[in-house]
Amino acid sequence: MSGIFNTLPTIVYLDPKDDLQIIRAELTNDLGIAVDLLNLGEQAVTGVNFSVVFYDENYNPLFNGNSVIYEIKNLNIQAGQIFYLKSIKIDEKYKSARFISIKITEIYLEDSKNVVYSNKYKFLLPIISESKIKKLKETFGEQFIAYGENTPNGWRCVCGAFNAKDQYECKKCSRNKDFVLSNLTEPLINLKLLNLMNESGTINKKDKKALNQLTQTQMVKIAPDTKTLEKSRINDLTNEEAKARSKTFKVSLYAILGLLAVTLIIFSFNFLNDYSDKKKFENAQVYIENGQYEKALKNLTDLKYNDKYEITPFIDKTNKLIQSELDYKNGLEMFSNYEYIEAIKYFKKVIPEDKSNYQKSQSQITEIESLILNQAQNHIDYKNYNSAIYLLDEYLSVVDESAKAQTLRDSLLKYNRNKYIDDEKYNEDYEMAKNRADINDKAESLINTFQVVVSDNANLREEPSLKAKLIKKLPVDTEVYIVNTKIEGIERIWCRVKTQDPEDGKSYEGWISSGSFQNKTD
Repeated sequence: MSGIFNTLPTIVYLDPKDDLQIIRAELTNDLGIAVDLLNLGEQAVTGVNFSVVFYDENYNPLFNGNSVIYEIKNLNIQAGQIFYLKSIKIDEKYKSARFISIKITEIYLEDSKNVVYSNKYKFLLPIISESKIKKLKETFGEQFIAYGENTPNGWRCVCGAFNAKDQYECKKCSRNKDFVLSNLTEPLINLKLLNLMNESGTINKKDKKALNQLTQTQMVKIAPDTKTLEKSRINDLTNEEAKARSKTFKVSLYAILGLLAVTLIIFSFNFLNDYSDKKKFENAQVYIENGQYEKALKNLTDLKYNDKYEITPFIDKTNKLIQSELDYKNGLEMFSNYEYIEAIKYFKKVIPEDKSNYQKSQSQITEIESLILNQAQNHIDYKNYNSAIYLLDEYLSVVDESAKAQTLRDSLLKYNRNKYIDDEKYNEDYEMAKNRADINDKAESLINTFQVVVSDNANLREEPSLKAKLIKKLPVDTEVYIVNTKIEGIERIWCRVKTQDPEDGKSYEGWISSGSFQNKTD
């Protein structure tokens, strides 16, 4: 198999719920198999067994499709780590192989336990050249190693992780499923690269071949060699290696500081303070991510007088997360006391950045909606129509985007209209219900879309209110991505957006009125 030849896409068998996943695997031109593994579990993996079947260029299995078992020991794949496994040497008799199917049969954990894998589903790994991987990382970030893809048995994130169908955030990088599948699939990525290269003005006759390679689907690629892969795929240090290097660094640092202590004591003092402040700043960010908000505030407060760190945004974010956590707890207390409307008011204050409580609060709102609708239906069953309408009005005053509650209320008003046709108040309610239904439909259709600002100096605000603090005035033609919507009255739709200012290149997130933009495709 040595020499130049084309490889075909690798077939991998796995269950998206498994902790250890094969995210990249391919044949090398020097009789080897290169494999990238992703550990999504909580323990380090010390060993793994593979089962491999080899195929020729005509998709025929070699040696009657008999699988070959490879047992790899003495590994140290840490939790959350992408691990490049050194090339597995294969027998000369497989030199005519052009692609493989591979699956993990068993893994060994650091606590000496072993886990047998069932490998329920079949997935096809995409062919991506090394040059395209480099371009994708430059454009979309270092974590980008694959295309987003939806399959009958799960979905693949751009970080390489396979997720179950009901998993709405990637287990590796926490990217949203809908965002990945709506924006980061192979056709959309290719189109984005094409647009970027066209806008850069770098395309000429010499670049056309390279452009085709970067913006078209590839079904084959030239097999790489092991040395080339090892240069681009470097594993992170293990904990033991990191500690050893850290210890060596500290010993060297102390020796140097000892020699320079007399003449550089002031410099040393400042250096240690800067180092301490840097660690506090880094730890604060880790505490925020882990939900340890009080510890984060303590570290940030200690940096209050250090001009090197812009801590105000982090303090504001931490305070908002603390309030969000408190709102969630208050919502649970109201719910346990059967005060459902008050509970919803608290649950709706939980912010999306509060990863520990946001999804749970949304589930609580959904559960309360079911309870409210059941209570309304009980009123209807006993012909207490006004009580049902009052209950639905109270609920819609808090959750005005509820289509189910609005539909039930509209049907009751329609019934009352047939019964009391001359009721002037009903006519007003009916028109308001109709208008609210229309604006609900429009608000729903805006979510997960790209829009372009058409108003001059459109206001981006911290909250969905004209009285909220102004974050930024966005110029005309600014592109925004809509994450969520909120209706104000029966006319205004506020949209929570993510955007990048074309003038200063900075990223922003906030609320903007829908009247300030139009659909990007219009």
